[in-house]
Amino acid sequence: MEFSMGRKDDDNIYDFDEIISDAFAYSIRLNKLHISFYFFKKYENDVYGNKLLCIRAIFDSFKNDDSQVNHVMYLEERLFILEKFLKYIEYKMGLEFLTTMHDQVLDDAKDNFLVYCPNPLKIIVLLLNISISISKKHQNLVFKAQKFRSTL
Repeated sequence: MEFSMGRKDDDNIYDFDEIISDAFAYSIRLNKLHISFYFFKKYENDVYGNKLLCIRAIFDSFKNDDSQVNHVMYLEERLFILEKFLKYIEYKMGLEFLTTMHDQVLDDAKDNFLVYCPNPLKIIVLLLNISISISKKHQNLVFKAQKFRSTL
């Protein structure tokens, strides 16, 4: 898993907003969402300095791992953060998100994150809203999003 932080433009300056967005994305990767929310509240505009890195960190946090701990913990909070970045999601990222989440919803009950959530209906509604937003932004993902929603 590659995590590339740092300057993303050609001006040879590591800007304040890039530092904040890198710290924001790194705190998501470390599963320290209280730090992410602090950055988002205190430096809201600067968090968007490196949008794609932040979205990538959120997406990677949804992927299955051996322990399943990251998957269940703070799921609602991760979806909330993802909703804030929906307008910046590119086609390929939207496809990856829909595919990853669809595969995870189809998992066996022992591996399915919805089984372990305290409020699965709320998570399902959040996922439905995100999939609708992605399909509105990228028309080529309408069928994939509909398939995901029907599985939910």
